Amino acid sequence: MTADPIVFGPDFLWRVSTSAYQIEGAVTEGGRGPSSWDTCCVEPGRCAEGLDFYDRLIDELLAQGIKPAPTLFY
Repeated sequence: MTADPIVFGPDFLWRVSTSAYQIEGAVTEGGRGPSSWDTCCVEPGRCAEGLDFYDRLIDELLAQGIKPAPTLFY
């Protein structure tokens, strides 16, 4: 038994958000301390790989006729 595919109407809009880590700023500003992401991101290649993922994701959404609407601040 297969489920019917989900069909989104022509006015349906996809939305994305960003995490607080991406917008809070420097590790030592405003009383902020290092997080696990700060540790992860100092390792070479970690963030360039992540950005490449989202670049490919947006390209695929556009190829499927989906107009992505990413947000800078959530």
